Order: sequence, then structure tokens, then C-alpha cells
Amino acid sequence: MRFIFHAGLLILLIIAADTSGAEPWTLARTVKTALGSSNTVAVELLNADDARIVAETAHKSWYPTVSLSAGANAVSEIMEIKMPGRTIRFGGYDSYDMKLSVNQLLYDGGRLKALEEAGKKLSLMNTHRAEAAELATEFQAKTAFFRLLMAEEALNASRESISEAENHLHDVNARREQGMALENDVLRARLRISTAQMDSVSSLAEVDRAKANFRKVVGIESDADITIAWSDTSADFTGLLNLLEVSRERPEFKAFNAAIEASKMSAESARAGVLPSVAMFGAFNYGKPGLDLPANKWMHYFNGGVRLNWNVWDWGKTHRDIEKADVNTLKIIRNRNDFERSLSQQASEASALYNEANKRAELAGEAADFSRKNLELVSSAYREGMASETDYDNAHVAYTRAIIEQSVSRVNLHLTAAYIEYVIGIRYTGGNNE
Repeated sequence: MRFIFHAGLLILLIIAADTSGAEPWTLARTVKTALGSSNTVAVELLNADDARIVAETAHKSWYPTVSLSAGANAVSEIMEIKMPGRTIRFGGYDSYDMKLSVNQLLYDGGRLKALEEAGKKLSLMNTHRAEAAELATEFQAKTAFFRLLMAEEALNASRESISEAENHLHDVNARREQGMALENDVLRARLRISTAQMDSVSSLAEVDRAKANFRKVVGIESDADITIAWSDTSADFTGLLNLLEVSRERPEFKAFNAAIEASKMSAESARAGVLPSVAMFGAFNYGKPGLDLPANKWMHYFNGGVRLNWNVWDWGKTHRDIEKADVNTLKIIRNRNDFERSLSQQASEASALYNEANKRAELAGEAADFSRKNLELVSSAYREGMASETDYDNAHVAYTRAIIEQSVSRVNLHLTAAYIEYVIGIRYTGGNNE
């Protein structure tokens, strides 16, 4: 018996430890986890690093390059000229050559400078694109969080409706035993419970779907347990409506502007292709036979000079590259204008949704209070025989709808506020609206 007691105690401790170790999902944790698991954000940051490396490569191309080469060669035949009294040989069986060379670009028409600036702008563009991806990920995380919260609130309301219907059935049965209620009243009371239970089943399924979406958005295991921790702070978001005019602070606009500058620099780099490039080179050579083949001795010597490269004809390729870069700039400008129009429409939509949600939240609170008081009065009147079953049925239906609307409307208010923050470009700071 002592062993069984200790084993049972151990199991309870393990269960309690496992339950206490399950960290609830706050809004801050949801956003942070979603950002950490976002592949889109990670890819855009890698693209920014890629463009930065391109810019650094173009910048370092102005630095002198140093190369070292060495070689050895063996021949099987030697050229000889036999003369009276002596024989002249050209070269030897073996030849060796070692070279240390230096190359320095002097002028390239501005091509590398334009490539460097284009790389910097592309890196900046991808950095802002990563910020935009983070903003979108945050909004998706907030939406998944509040959608799940709304589903759970609706489930709780449906369970409260079941409890109220069961209490009413108890009153009906009591009145039935006293001969003050009909069998039809009992059946209607049971039907009400069944209807409330069906609503609860649908609400539970909606919670499961919301949890599945939550796991997908946040990037956690498909079977991970989810417990939402949130309390309504009754925050006032009306001040956000005044900020809808500054939506140009969104990172997408900064990304578009950086992309336009990068495209212009690409065009400048292409224009530099019609100009010559000048480079200086020099080398230290050491080898055998060196420059004096007949002597066939080890020797060292220097050589250097200036190299000019000018692409005077390429069948219009350079001009097509310039035209392509200019066309790409116009495409980016059009996409930016289209995004601006879309954002303006979203701003109007966000404002309308918030105003509607705010008004519905106020009215839902009033309706919940009225319906609760009405149900209490009708229930009391029914127990005293002063109200019919139909009166109670109507009061119960109104009460059920009111408490569901009240619980969901407050959460929906925070959801519409999150939409406004997304349109404006406000990043989540943590701790707010939680």
C-alpha cells in the first residue's frame, strides 16, 4: 500500500510539473515566435547580405591585385648550331619561370562605382523588404492569436448557454412535478439544451481550426498544446485613426525607393560600358634561361606597362542593357504607385472596420446587460407562473446571442486595431493590448 501511495504521488507530481511547465501563449510570445520561424524574413535578410557582398566586391575591385605564378618545362631536343671551334646551344633541357605580377585599375568610366552603389541600394532594399515581411508576419500572428481567442470566447459563451439551459430544465421539471408545466415544456427545455450543445460542438470545431492555423502561422509543431493567456485592457485605439496619413513610413515605400535608386545605378553602370578602361600592370620575373636563351642562366628582370580596353562595337548590347535598366526603373515606379493606391484603400477599410467594431463592442456590452437582466426577470416570472415557456425561450435565445457577441466584439476590436497598426506600419513593442 505504501508503494502504491508513493507511486500515485509521483505520478501526480509529474503531471503537475508538466502542466506548470507549459508556458501560455501571450501576444508577445506569439509575435516573437512567428518572427523567429518566418522563412520569408530570413530569406530577405540573406538577400540583403548577398547584395552587400556584391557592393563590397565592386569596391575592392579598385584595389591592386597581386598574383604569383611558377612553371617548369622540359624538352627532349635542343637546337644547336655547330661552328668551327665551338657549338652554340639555344636553351637547355629544362626551363623555369617564376613571376610576381601586380595589376591596378586606373579608369573604368564609372562602372564599378555604379555597381557598388547599386549593390548598397539593393542591400538596403532587401533590408526594408525584410522589415516589411516582419510587419506582415506580425499581423498574421496577431490575427491568428485573436482569431483563436475569439473562437475560445464563443466556445465559453456556448457553454454558459448550456449551463443556463440546464438550470432552466431543472426549474421546468420542478414545475412539472407540481403540475404547473406541461410535458411539452419539458421537451422544449431539453431541445434547448440539445441546440446549445450542437452550437458548442460547432464552436469547439472552430477552436480546433483556429489552433491549427495558429500553429501554422507561428511555426510550431502540429500537435503542440496551446493555451492562450490574455486579458482585455479596454484600451482606446481611436488615436490610431489620426495616424493613417503617415502610412508612407511603411518599409515597403523605403524598399521601393531603394530599388529605384539601384535600378538607376545599374543603368549608369551599363552606360559606362561605352567608355574605355585603363589599367596598369607590372611584374617581377625570375627564371632560367630568362631572356638570354643562348646563355641559359638564371636571371631576373622586370616588365610593366599600361593596358587600354575599349569596346567600340558590340552590336548594340550596351544600349540594350541601358534600355533594360531604364524600363526596370519605370516598372518599379508603377509598382510603388500601385502599392500606394492599395494601401490607401486598406487605410479606408481599416478605419471603417475599427469604427464598426468599436460601436458594436459598446452596443454588445449594453445588449448583454439588458439580456441578462431580462432573462433573470423572465426566469423568475416563469418559476412563479407569470411567464410562458415561449417567453423564456425568446429571452434565452436573446441572452445567448448577446453574450457571444459581447465576448467576441471586444476581441474583434483589438483585431481591427491590429489591422490599423499594420496599415500604418507600427511594429509590435510587446506588452501592449495584452
